[in-house]
Amino acid sequence: MNSQPRQREIFSAREKIKMIKHVCWDLDGTLYRPTPQLEKELNALRLKLYAELTNKRENSETWQEYQTLYAELNSHSAIFASLGKPKEYWHSHRNKLKVTTYLESEKRTVEMFKEFSKLNVTHGIFTDNMLVETKKILATMKIPLSIFKYILTIEQVGRPKPSLGGFRKVVELSKVKAEEILFVGDRVYTDLVPAKQLGMQTALVWSDEKYPEADYTFPHVADVLKVFK
Repeated sequence: MNSQPRQREIFSAREKIKMIKHVCWDLDGTLYRPTPQLEKELNALRLKLYAELTNKRENSETWQEYQTLYAELNSHSAIFASLGKPKEYWHSHRNKLKVTTYLESEKRTVEMFKEFSKLNVTHGIFTDNMLVETKKILATMKIPLSIFKYILTIEQVGRPKPSLGGFRKVVELSKVKAEEILFVGDRVYTDLVPAKQLGMQTALVWSDEKYPEADYTFPHVADVLKVFK
């Protein structure tokens, strides 16, 4: 049996790993997982805001309509932007829930960044969240701001994910080529698809399901470190 194709495949994978000079992280749902209580509160707020803006009742039919729109736009921020609201609208209301009260530091994630500090790799964050809340979340998670070369938030980009504008900004701020960036996210069509379109490598976290858009798939965000081991 000819082993050359398999050897070439392994060599190619190793070369791709060697290429990675920068890791860009999504924040919400990626560096932390929402608790069931937080998700319940967020869904109630999404329904309330959507019903108010569309002059509809807060009921199961309106919620189904919202979910259908989410399946189309793949972003809560994009839903409210489609209704004529500012790009920060969703997160400005979302953050009134004080998301950090539902969070706590996750040891494996903290240890992952400590290990990353030993590697010659830079880091950034690209999130649809707002800068003030992003800093609060990182502080709660005990992830130092000094780790990140930049924090790119909804205030700095023209449109929410999956618009390509913010992903182009990631390439610009990282100071490396797109193919030298590993983008890490928890959503295929919002995080990975646009990153892949620009030529980045991609990692899907908190998942066991394989997608062609994900070069790597991990059940825990801390497993991203395995790419470099």
